[in-house]
Amino acid sequence: MVPIESIKEIRVGKNTEVLRTREFSSGYTEECAFSILYGEEFESLDLVASTPEETNIWVTGLNALVGAGKLLHLCQHLLSVVR
Repeated sequence: MVPIESIKEIRVGKNTEVLRTREFSSGYTEECAFSILYGEEFESLDLVASTPEETNIWVTGLNALVGAGKLLHLCQHLLSVVR
C-alpha cells in the first residue's frame, strides 16, 4: 500500500528500470505504462493500464489526489500559524 501523502511523483511511460527491462517492455506500449514514485528513497510502483485512455484516467486522478493532499497540508499549516 502506498499512502497518498508519500507520493513524490507520477511518471507516464517506461521511465523506471523495471519498465525498461526487455522482459517487461515488449508486452505493452509506452502510453500504457506509468509509475508512482513514493517515499524518501523514491521507490517505484510500476503499473500498466489496458489502454492509453485508462492510463490518463489513473494519472489524472492520482495527480488530483496528491494535489488535494498538498493543499490540505498547506491549509493546516496556515491555520496553525494563524492560531
